[in-house]
Amino acid sequence: TVCSHNLPPHTFESPSGKATGLASEVLLAVAERLNWTLTITYGTWMRARHDAEQGRCDLIYTLLKKPEYEEFIAYPEQSLADRSNVLLVRKGSGIEHDGYLESFMRNHSIGLYKDKAVSPLFDQLKTQPWARVSEPMQAESVMRMLIAERFDAAIENSATAVYELRQLGLVDQVTILSPPLYVTPAYIGFSKHGQALPLMADFDREMRIFKASKEYKAMVARYESLGGQ
Repeated sequence: TVCSHNLPPHTFESPSGKATGLASEVLLAVAERLNWTLTITYGTWMRARHDAEQGRCDLIYTLLKKPEYEEFIAYPEQSLADRSNVLLVRKGSGIEHDGYLESFMRNHSIGLYKDKAVSPLFDQLKTQPWARVSEPMQAESVMRMLIAERFDAAIENSATAVYELRQLGLVDQVTILSPPLYVTPAYIGFSKHGQALPLMADFDREMRIFKASKEYKAMVARYESLGGQ
């Protein structure tokens, strides 16, 4: 059993209820090589996390490495593509980012979905009494709230932000600031209380082989052509 959340273009549920996105395609391809039958369910990230914590999900995706996740998730050696977490602001706002996150957060309010892994520095700063951080439960709410001026800047991984803004027809209303806050691999994690944990070595083996294949390279190229990598 697999838990996920809507984080296009990496993983999301299609209108027909099918697991879709680059990470989903990779997982399904590797599962087929292993003769695994998967049941993938979608919910909020917090619901997926809770179910993985309790062992109701054997696998969970996609997630970044975070010390508190490692208490209940085992990470395979093989990762998915790197993710770039970035700051996004409304075009014409005049807001800039010079690479110093603390000074940015002291001057601006931030929005991101609840429990999103951003960076170790952000985890420290968001607990400060001066930090103004909004955390809606739904990942897809963040871009809408940014446009509605509910906060000054949003944090999201760059591919998801571009995908969601295109779906909303709002790409030309938002600017992605540089430099990125954090660039790190994403993973398909194994619940330490789930039934698939003894199979993680098999998963790593087949994932390594698949990532070297023409099929995988073509899959990644297809998403890159859509601006989805």
